[in-house]
Amino acid sequence: MSLNKILVFLAVCAAIIGVWVFSPGVRHSVKSWFQTVKEDIGPSEPEATVGSQAKVFVPRGDAYYHVRDCPLLEGKTGIPWPLDKARELYRPCPECNPPR
Repeated sequence: MSLNKILVFLAVCAAIIGVWVFSPGVRHSVKSWFQTVKEDIGPSEPEATVGSQAKVFVPRGDAYYHVRDCPLLEGKTGIPWPLDKARELYRPCPECNPPR
């Protein structure tokens, strides 16, 4: 790699770091974007609660909803759903027998 390319690379890195360190507006924008994404995705380990607030899990492309430790979820990422919404769109898993 030539010296000019190395200097350009270092200048770009310094500019990015400078913008991040000295511009609170940029940091705030990035943090708020990550917060929005986190809220859209939801918590990584939601706790199941009692009643209509109970959380069940639905993997992408599945026709069933499951409890968190269902053996059929192994190797899949279950998306947390409120039980009352999952009942409307999915069937309960015959293996783990989630709340109905």
